[in-house]
Amino acid sequence: MTNRILLAATAGVALIASAALAQTETPAGANANGYASATVQVWQAEYANQGIGVDAEYFYAVDNEEIGKYSKATGEMVDAWIDPEGGPAIHFDSAVVVDGLLYASHSNYRTWPMTSSIEIFDTATMEHVDTYSLGIYMGSLTWIDYHDGAFWGTFANYDNTGRAAIDGGDVFPYGNKLNTQVVRFDENWRVAEA
Repeated sequence: MTNRILLAATAGVALIASAALAQTETPAGANANGYASATVQVWQAEYANQGIGVDAEYFYAVDNEEIGKYSKATGEMVDAWIDPEGGPAIHFDSAVVVDGLLYASHSNYRTWPMTSSIEIFDTATMEHVDTYSLGIYMGSLTWIDYHDGAFWGTFANYDNTGRAAIDGGDVFPYGNKLNTQVVRFDENWRVAEA
């Protein structure tokens, strides 16, 4: 009798679980997390080599030493910031727009020791308005975003860049990928959480 009750209970749980799963199936066109996306428009953007930032009217395509401002409505480049010959920009990676300012992650990627900074631009004028040096730190700052009232980013490290060591010609790891970290910054650009 106990086996029959256990079997009946197990079958009942299986039926309830099946019913629950059927109710939470992923909607058509959505990924496994339940989100759906569709391509709305494709634009050619000369500077879209590294990353992109967006606001309500524009997208900002990021290349190593340039940031182009493009109209979302037409795809036309309406402004740009281009590092002057021999200027300070080495390697922009990504950008995020918050309250009319574009925050770009920047590093000296492929040189050693790794240094990074946050470069800030006024989106209305595309003028460079501020910089926050992060110094020699945990790796190359490769992306930045803003979520829940804080900036987040990743200090990436790589196992091999194919670059010769400065002191002897042997190839060496550029920081070791196991040292890559996602961090939350505080309001003074110090790492508050990793």
